[in-house]
Amino acid sequence: MLMSGDIAIMNDNAKNLIFKKCDALIKICNENKNDLIDILTDIETYKTAVDEIDRSIFCLQNVEKQIDYLCSKKVDICTAYLPQNQPFYSMILFAVIPSLMCNSIYVRPPVLLNNIYKKISMFLDIDNIFVINCSRSSFYKNYVINSEVIIFTGKLENAKSIVSKLPKNVLFIFNGSGCNPVIVKSSAAINDDLISKVVSTQTYNSGQDCMAPSAIFIDSQISDIFVAKLVNSVNNLAVGKNSNHDTDIGPIIDKSALVNVNRYISRSKVLFGGDICLSKKTICPTVLLFSSIDDLPQTELFAPIFCLYIFKKIDEIEKYFTFDWVRENCAYVSVFGHGPINIKLGKEILLCNNVLDSIDNGFSEFGGFGEGSSFIYINGMQESKPVLISREISIYAEKV
Repeated sequence: MLMSGDIAIMNDNAKNLIFKKCDALIKICNENKNDLIDILTDIETYKTAVDEIDRSIFCLQNVEKQIDYLCSKKVDICTAYLPQNQPFYSMILFAVIPSLMCNSIYVRPPVLLNNIYKKISMFLDIDNIFVINCSRSSFYKNYVINSEVIIFTGKLENAKSIVSKLPKNVLFIFNGSGCNPVIVKSSAAINDDLISKVVSTQTYNSGQDCMAPSAIFIDSQISDIFVAKLVNSVNNLAVGKNSNHDTDIGPIIDKSALVNVNRYISRSKVLFGGDICLSKKTICPTVLLFSSIDDLPQTELFAPIFCLYIFKKIDEIEKYFTFDWVRENCAYVSVFGHGPINIKLGKEILLCNNVLDSIDNGFSEFGGFGEGSSFIYINGMQESKPVLISREISIYAEKV
């Protein structure tokens, strides 16, 4: 029988092993940063690549924030469907961290990023992570069906299709999308910090990010100065090749995003930009003003598009939070200004004078309370909530 002292020693050994593995990865990232940037700039800007690597290193440096979860019982096999944006950071969150808690993890990249994820896997060289390039159905039949934990990033309808076929004793972790609107009140200080945060969260990775706001609501009392400063800042963004260090907006990975944007340009007033080149897969950063809340996008655009609505009374925008898509994908809402917002929201998580990309650290729970935002599923029960993968696997492993 193991005594408490023996268990403590085993736990210390497990923690030290995890720290060593993370330190080794940090060293690889730092010593080979330029090579990794070369891989990533095939599909994202130099600035995004640098930030993505830094976020990943920060997550690994703070692995102690998750260490108690990571040192719990292991599971045998995990599988993960990887996203189309931030491939290196995603590999850390959805493959490397779970690899510390299982014997093997099989990951499926989206088709457009097969080669990128393969190169990242070779770069990391972790012996229990396997990148599988195959169809979604083949991945399910050959890998998912044999796993205890499934991590899925993508569309809700695809997640539900998988969940409907799973045995009840399997853990399914879903990372979806969020509408993440911004509200700028009359009490907000329209300064460089506010504008910089709004521009950054909307144009990160050329707008191809689930953290980007789907709508920006501005009080009419400060709308003139806000719009003027926003357009001036957007005008200074550089559109160019991903490899150029100064480029802010590069080519879009998926052309369908460019086609989708055209629908919203036609139903709004273009305050800036609007130029789209399908052959080069580029879109100029664009500022759109909508006169009707009903015309605002009810989908993620994955493009550098600012969708503005100016309100005279705060309760005008309550309607937005009743839309099916907004409720289904409710996650965060950024409110700039002082005092309560005095409107009825759904289950949105409030960020005061801040935007979502400022709080994403890789070791805290993330997501929302909308079904389309994030949920866990096990034993026929689904719970919509922000998730932390290490925590969810740890709780599951201790119960099975």
